[in-house]
Amino acid sequence: MRTLLQWLFAALVLVNVGVAMWASWYRKPAAPPPARPLPQVHPERMVLLSLPPIKAAVPAPAAPAETPPSPPSAPSLGKASGPTHAASSTVAVPAPVRRCVTIGPFSAAAAAQRGGAWLKGARIDYAVRAQDDQVPASYWVYLPPLASRAAAERMLKELDRKGVRQHIIIRQRGLENAISLGLYDMPANASTRIAELARKGVHARQQIRYRLRTRYWLDVELARPGERTQLLGQDWGVAGAAVQDVPCAGAPSSSARPASLVAPRSAPVRQVPVADREAPVRSASSP
Repeated sequence: MRTLLQWLFAALVLVNVGVAMWASWYRKPAAPPPARPLPQVHPERMVLLSLPPIKAAVPAPAAPAETPPSPPSAPSLGKASGPTHAASSTVAVPAPVRRCVTIGPFSAAAAAQRGGAWLKGARIDYAVRAQDDQVPASYWVYLPPLASRAAAERMLKELDRKGVRQHIIIRQRGLENAISLGLYDMPANASTRIAELARKGVHARQQIRYRLRTRYWLDVELARPGERTQLLGQDWGVAGAAVQDVPCAGAPSSSARPASLVAPRSAPVRQVPVADREAPVRSASSP
């Protein structure tokens, strides 16, 4: 029992010694003093002590850059002109108005060539245009093809019986067994022949035969003021040749050169062949 008390006493002594040591040795660290703000440094104001103080130069205000004057803008056609900003607007230049004329018609290449020579001497550019037209060449009075040669022979006898003497059987391909009653240059003569046959009970027909006719034109694009008046006052030496205003779609440009003239082209329609029987009657104007 005594030993137990001694150990208990020793334990209490150790506890008191430990508490005393903790109380004397442990201290809460003191808060650090607040940091002072550093002074603001201006490097541009710092100077060496060995040099005299230098005054800072105040920069002069920059002068505004001069902008070149913008050219006056032309107002667009058909729109009211108003103030526009020179930096953001685009000036639209209207295209020049083209004017073109054609001179003719010339019935022969030589006549068109003479007109072109005059234009060349006047320093006016031109182009030659040839145009083919179909024109009536003759008027044929006939009876349509019959079923056979024998039928055509019988029709000839019937015509003879009725007093129609001028007739012929056609042997041309595509017109076999047709009967020609006359080939005329003038339409009035053909109409007279048809009326005469009708009074005799013969109902004839008429067919117009065509030929190609080549005519020539001189196309000009006007490049200088007064050219049109100059062309209107020129005598082109051909009846019916005149100066006419035309669209410029097919006219030559100002850089065009005179075109070479071509020989006139013609392709007359084949006339009705004459057989070994009595020839058809021709009009008084026929060659």
